[in-house]
Amino acid sequence: MSFSTVAVVSWNGPWTVTCKGARAPCGAVRVVGDVRLDDEADLARELGVAGARGLDLVARAYERWGPAFAAHLLGDFAIAVIDPVAKIVVAARDAFGVRRLAYRRMSDGVAIASDVGALAALGAPAAELDRAAVSAFLVGEALPHEKTFFRTVSRVPPGHTLIARPSGYSLQRHFDPSFAEARRSRDDTLDAIRTAFRAAVAQRIRGEEPVLVHVSGGIDSSSIACVADDLRCSAPLHFVSARFRGADEARFVSAVDARLRSRIHVVDAEPTADMDDPIDLGHPARYPLAAMGSRIEELAARTGARTVLSGIGGDELFFERGVYRDLAARGRWATLVRETCRRDRYTTGSRRFYLRDALRSLVPPAIDDVIARTRPLRKARPPAWLRASAGPLRIEPDGGRDAGPFHSETQRFTWEWLTSPRLAATLEAEDRAAANAGLRMAYPFLDTRLAGVVLGAPYTHRVPGGRMKALLRDALGDALPEAVRERTTVTVFDSAIAIAVAKKLPRLREAIDGGPWRSDEWVDRAAARALLRRAEVDSRDEDLARTVWDIATLELWLRALG
Repeated sequence: MSFSTVAVVSWNGPWTVTCKGARAPCGAVRVVGDVRLDDEADLARELGVAGARGLDLVARAYERWGPAFAAHLLGDFAIAVIDPVAKIVVAARDAFGVRRLAYRRMSDGVAIASDVGALAALGAPAAELDRAAVSAFLVGEALPHEKTFFRTVSRVPPGHTLIARPSGYSLQRHFDPSFAEARRSRDDTLDAIRTAFRAAVAQRIRGEEPVLVHVSGGIDSSSIACVADDLRCSAPLHFVSARFRGADEARFVSAVDARLRSRIHVVDAEPTADMDDPIDLGHPARYPLAAMGSRIEELAARTGARTVLSGIGGDELFFERGVYRDLAARGRWATLVRETCRRDRYTTGSRRFYLRDALRSLVPPAIDDVIARTRPLRKARPPAWLRASAGPLRIEPDGGRDAGPFHSETQRFTWEWLTSPRLAATLEAEDRAAANAGLRMAYPFLDTRLAGVVLGAPYTHRVPGGRMKALLRDALGDALPEAVRERTTVTVFDSAIAIAVAKKLPRLREAIDGGPWRSDEWVDRAAARALLRRAEVDSRDEDLARTVWDIATLELWLRALG
């Protein structure tokens, strides 16, 4: 569902455009991309083009507003507008990076696509590797928004517009939300969240095509399932849950199943002994639990669904970490101690962590700067198996992410998590996998209007009271099954991943023990073999399993690049 075919524009002579899905509704202007717009009818009326939809509507928006058109779009999109008359190419990506968008500066033009691998293939990918990016991958660092694993290919950051001309390139932010705090009571805030969330789900299941709703058992996906079912839309809804060892959510899935009008399809997501996902030439990462995605894709094919609703984004939008800092900053010590010492939680963080973090936020900036400068030095010590010449382990974040001023630490944390490179990387991986199966991912929690309501909530409305994600729980109330609404445990997938890696050790052994060793620039092969032997003996060491997995998948990826 993404535009993986590369759009190539040459600056020299007549502009030549090679792309899939190009439209020419506005004279010579062409638009290519993947777009799901909210409130299309309202935008069409504003533009005076009743009935226009999708890319046609985008072209009209460009005709009206020029390069600033993306600021007027609501939804998920990765779009390239090619205007030979103005000698300009404008590429825009949605607010939170739900859709992928990348570009490559050519010697005589620009190439744009959703697929980084397709852009890298225009040159010699193995020769264009960014050594520092590969090192960062091996130690678990998320790449900055603009950076890829190739020096010649860059991403358009979420919420930004790329403007490319023969004279140069520039990036401009088009999504710049208001950070003003809404003057509402908590009850009114809950009503606003409930309304915005229902609208976000409704926008993503409109139409007549079947929709697949993934139910993990967590609060986020369960909220989407229950609201989607309650909306009684015209699109047929199919609910699916993946089950595998090491992360048992059966109790909570059953509670949601009892609430829905349609039964949840429970699929066996146990990994196979082989690699369950194909190599992506744009990225070395692969997922040990990819069998889950393939099982869901099989159900989508049987039901005719083209859209999959996911709860990704709920953690970033509703988690309350900054609340503890706000309590400390305002001297609300009794509340801070009570909140950090509550027995029931819904987080992997310890009570000590949140209390220590809140107290550290009171340290004067000058002293905190010294601490901040020394901590990365300790973290950046390379593991013994990584060659010292592999390059820096930390990459400076890209610019342009600053915003504010923020009214609270809670608001700042929410914004930073919504715009974090780690979330963007997760969304990119999901979009890649879905696109390969002809599916489109949709994330109600990454709706810009819903995000605006949550960002505008005063921190006092978000004090969790021992129930993390309290705003979401309270906004939906009885719409959620009680077992889910009041759950106090969080499921982590580390042990499930370790189980999956152990099952695939024979395949990993082939990569680490046999064949050429393309990873020598980063990883000593003898050290990699020693790690593999340890993993074969102790399959329960989750960190070791991840390390062996990443080294082996990097090696397989480098071999595929040639």
